[in-house]
Amino acid sequence: MPTVPVDEMNTPTQKLNTNPAQATVIIPTLNEEAYLGDCLSSLAAHSGSIIEEVIVVDAGSTDNTKAIAEEHGVRFLPHPKSTIAAQRNAGAKLASTPLLAFLDADCTVTEEWSKSGTAEFDDESVVSAGAPPDIPEMDNTWVQRTWCFIKRSPRGNRQRVTWIASANVWVRKSTFDEIGGFNEAFETCEDADLGYRLSERGELVSNPEIRVQHHREPRTVSEFYRKEVWHGKNSFDGLWSGRLSLSELPSLITPIIFALSAILFVAGLAVWPFYNVYPAAIGFAGLSLAPWAYTLRAIVSKGQPSRCLHILVIYYIYFIARSDAFLRWCGRSVFR
Repeated sequence: MPTVPVDEMNTPTQKLNTNPAQATVIIPTLNEEAYLGDCLSSLAAHSGSIIEEVIVVDAGSTDNTKAIAEEHGVRFLPHPKSTIAAQRNAGAKLASTPLLAFLDADCTVTEEWSKSGTAEFDDESVVSAGAPPDIPEMDNTWVQRTWCFIKRSPRGNRQRVTWIASANVWVRKSTFDEIGGFNEAFETCEDADLGYRLSERGELVSNPEIRVQHHREPRTVSEFYRKEVWHGKNSFDGLWSGRLSLSELPSLITPIIFALSAILFVAGLAVWPFYNVYPAAIGFAGLSLAPWAYTLRAIVSKGQPSRCLHILVIYYIYFIARSDAFLRWCGRSVFR
């Protein structure tokens, strides 16, 4: 993994704080003036006893992001033209606390966020904790509500997981440093990659009590589609790096099956008048398998069968988007 020239101001190395209940919050930014103020205001109540420092790592904002950070009295680290993974690594290198808390600028934290986050590390086997972000309680759409429902743990339970979204993830700094932090070559899926590598060192826990609200979740079907194409951009890069976990195979294989089924279905329709219906039927079955299976799993594990139709629609869009991302990845890979 490339080394980031973090300390551009020649900041001296800080002495490690040995209080196991203290953390440094690291927030990557790029033109976040619409959200950063609310994010930092929500963190203010956590400063001191648990949160020792907040570091805003900026990739080259041209708006008022820096002024907002300075107004709230947090540390501002310029780190221009870098991936979000490199920004997070840069902040982590300046941290002197045993725990790191990575938070996105468009999130706000709840009152119990820091207490719930640090409490997980009383168990020495836990190397990382967090939870999928919630949506705002007011002015949300069915797309946001459905995707949030899908991402949450079954019936809101605390559970072991293999990775945690980096919008809201806590990590032991010692373990983070041991594995080299985030992979800076990844524009997306850097959190999944980090989680799979952390899983080799200890337990990862998703606990809905470590709660944040995400204020920029896609509101419409088109926004959701574009976001999932983007998120799938680096999904298969673990294959090139030599890191592959059995737990991630379903997320890699399913979009491939879906994409191949789509191709077979379209080709089957084209030859139907001259051949027979079987290729199209097989393709259609392949297109239906994953969305229906994932929808059934969600309903069985979480309840609320009244959401079935919305969940099915979202999963169809999700797999179409991830198949799109896979085909784009194939195109880029050919020219590597």
